Amino acid sequence: MQINAGDILVASKEMDDEYFANSVILISAVNTQAIVGFIINRKSIMPVSELFNDLDDFHKTLKRQIYIGGPVEEDSLHMIALSNVGGKEIVSGVRMGGHFNSVEEMLSSDEQQNRLMLGYTAWGLQQLQEEIKEGSWLVYKNIHIPDIFFEIDNENMLTTETATKILGTPKI
Repeated sequence: MQINAGDILVASKEMDDEYFANSVILISAVNTQAIVGFIINRKSIMPVSELFNDLDDFHKTLKRQIYIGGPVEEDSLHMIALSNVGGKEIVSGVRMGGHFNSVEEMLSSDEQQNRLMLGYTAWGLQQLQEEIKEGSWLVYKNIHIPDIFFEIDNENMLTTETATKILGTPKI
């Protein structure tokens, strides 16, 4: 089974890993070594001062939606931007990274258009294939990513059950 950047994984009811239960994952990169993605339905709101030192007074008190992107390098910050400029394209209109000149500029950007992610998910190619064969993941292809982010913002995709209702039948 071919997994591509832009595919969506939804944890099935058979998922036996507590960390990934009820996860919706956007696959952001696939290469010969690994498949990388971000959990896109684990939203939290935290003061950005918990993430960055040396911010100006305004940004020290700013609270922003931060998504818990996965268990790998949970102290690393990434951005998924609904944009056609900056960063690296995942699929048309969705990019990893952005076009900001400073941390403050990034933090002040539109939360709906620029999603901050702490950590990420990663698998070896065969590892994810085995998990899919075991029935742990439902795979969706050709999904319009901005629509998914809209549904997450409306808190409609917080569980596997609601995610599958919104996305419909898996493509694979």
